[in-house]
Amino acid sequence: SAYQAYLDNIERFLTTIHPFQHGGVDNYYYPFTAEYFCWTVLGQLYRDHGQRLGANPLVSVIVTTYNYGKFVAKAIASAVTQDLQDLEVIVLDNASSDDTEQRVAPFLGDSRVRYVRHARNLGSSNNWQRGLQLARGKYVVVLAADDFILPGHLSRLVGALEQNPNCALAYTPCVWVDDNDQVLQVLNHVGHMPQDYCGGRDEVSAMLI
Repeated sequence: SAYQAYLDNIERFLTTIHPFQHGGVDNYYYPFTAEYFCWTVLGQLYRDHGQRLGANPLVSVIVTTYNYGKFVAKAIASAVTQDLQDLEVIVLDNASSDDTEQRVAPFLGDSRVRYVRHARNLGSSNNWQRGLQLARGKYVVVLAADDFILPGHLSRLVGALEQNPNCALAYTPCVWVDDNDQVLQVLNHVGHMPQDYCGGRDEVSAMLI
């Protein structure tokens, strides 16, 4: 549509401009830039457009990457092959100098996958923030490029959240693996409960133990 073309043109412009600097080259404060404002407006336009069309996904999976081309394809594949298909995947390339763009390219035939390459490295936290600006889903999942999610992960967590509308966050244990997917460690934080649950405790305090 003409409106979608308008949004696409804005996004193309924003991926090519050089961010406005505050405090010199070594002190870049992304949240206080004109660029940040423009991306926030663009994200809201995308959400409004999708809402009017009834096209916004249930889940946004944000994949942040910087020179992790050897991992990023697996992260994307783990999302698009989930049994929960009502999702979008936003890949945010933080000005990588490796083959990240070529590794992402095969997935771009899937309309649910979007690739945004930044003109310069924003830093990891600002890259996550860019993803939140662009996400259209009711729920948001953030993956680093060397992360992947197991089959059924999204449907189980989203199902729990939908059944418990007072809950705002769902999470699972984390397993660390090597490059060959061999388990190195199962993260067993003292604050983790050994069974599924919903509410009933101060989650932040429990996890700070």
